[in-house]
Order: sequence, then C-alpha cells, then structure tokens
Amino acid sequence: MWETDRSFRFNALYGDCGGGDGAEQRIWFFAGRRFIGTDARTSSASIVGLWRDLNTIAFMYVLYRPNDPVCCATGGGRIVRYHWTGKRVVRLDPLPPRTASNHHSGRYP
Repeated sequence: MWETDRSFRFNALYGDCGGGDGAEQRIWFFAGRRFIGTDARTSSASIVGLWRDLNTIAFMYVLYRPNDPVCCATGGGRIVRYHWTGKRVVRLDPLPPRTASNHHSGRYP
C-alpha cells in the first residue's frame, strides 16, 4: 500500500515479520518517510491490503475458526480501516480477536 505520489503522505507496508512461514504478519505505518506505528501489539496470520485514499488505508484480516490449519482459513475476514489525523494513526474499526474460540473467529486458529 505504498504510494510514491508525494500527495500521499500516509503509507503502509505489510507482510511477514520473521515467522518464516508467512504467518506472522504485521502492518507498519509511515508519515512520509517517518515510521509512526504498527497495526497491533501482536502479529496476525494473514492480512490483505484492500484500498486507500490520501489519509485512510483499509486492510482485511483473514479469520480462522479454532480447528482451521493456518493454510486454510474458513472464518471469513474483517475489514479494518486506519486513518492518519496528521498527528497519529487511528484505527476506525475494531481489530478482530487474536485467537479463535468456540464463540468467535480469530486472527489465528
């Protein structure tokens, strides 16, 4: 979700943060070239970049049910938008739970 057009000051990089299997994904946010934060304190198994405008970027967190293997999520997805206020990143939608349970899907099985 990196845009080189200078009118886009708010950018994000997302992907594997060292798990080796691609299932330790994070989002890193930047204002210009300055790092301004991440999406969450802990990683997610799978994140997909969806769309952006000048100050908002949307990602889909792939959701797992408790018995899903990491390769094959069946819990759907949740779209989470992040907005740059000019001073900080604000999450506009709730982040899905990290771990799936019998009551809800999660970012990991």
